[in-house]
Amino acid sequence: MPEGDTLRRLADMLAARFVGQEVVGNLFRHPRYSTSDFTGATLTSVDSRGKHLLMRFSNGYTVHVHLRMTGAVYPRFPREIRAHRRKFEIEMTDGWIVAVDIPILGIMRTKDERHAVGHLGPDICGHYDHDLAIQQLSSAGDVPISQAMLDQRVVAGFGNIYAVETPFITGINPNTFVSSLSNVEALLSIGVGLIRTNARRGPQNTTGRNIHLTNHWVLSSEIRRCKVCGSDLVKRSGRETAWTRRTSWCEQCQPLTNTEVDLTRAAKLLAGHPCRKIVDLKTGKLLVPVNEPVVAAALRTNEGGMKRSR
Repeated sequence: MPEGDTLRRLADMLAARFVGQEVVGNLFRHPRYSTSDFTGATLTSVDSRGKHLLMRFSNGYTVHVHLRMTGAVYPRFPREIRAHRRKFEIEMTDGWIVAVDIPILGIMRTKDERHAVGHLGPDICGHYDHDLAIQQLSSAGDVPISQAMLDQRVVAGFGNIYAVETPFITGINPNTFVSSLSNVEALLSIGVGLIRTNARRGPQNTTGRNIHLTNHWVLSSEIRRCKVCGSDLVKRSGRETAWTRRTSWCEQCQPLTNTEVDLTRAAKLLAGHPCRKIVDLKTGKLLVPVNEPVVAAALRTNEGGMKRSR
């Protein structure tokens, strides 16, 4: 399932490419929306809300998309993909917006978007309320921290990358209950710093190493040993976790008995990561306001589709 940074970059990419253009024609391969006609309407904005994509048109309607684990949205016509997989094709004045293998598609009046996204918590990569997010995450109670981070009603935007990597960086076991943690704010702030930095830059890098590439501490299936202490990592599939997502942790670095967010460890592990411009790793507090949406940099708008993160 994609992270909020992936959707933020996708929204900014589509907006940069198509906002202000008119719809020349469209095709929706969905029984409920097969007769929908946006011809002549102008694309007025593209936004993300957590992991949801919202494309708003001048006719007062919004196309709502969730990629889940399979979907992709292309700023071109992907002729190499068979028609039955192309769930909608919208021809713009200068190009195409094509959705492939998307499991969730909705068309609604823009004024009714709350029915699709009103249940979401503070949007980390959008108009974000950090104080409210701290309050809601701290109130999660006897729930594993990784599960609480993935609950989009609590905080919207975190996916499995950040729900696994942030606990590792702070020395917290992903199975540790939120109710037992001493400094939820610090852990959340580090996660916010990571995802907002990556939303702006592009690669989903949580290590600060090879910063122009996606790079993780423990989540990748190719990583078998802890990069910090060398111990074998514990690997669990989605069938083996309460939150139905695969996870990894180091029993030496992340003992279940540890309930104190380790900022000294985080400062060392993130010494080369640009998220340090957003979060103070000595105090675990944010350094800059993060209430406005992230603006993605260096977007490419004429290549392959933006899709789920792996």
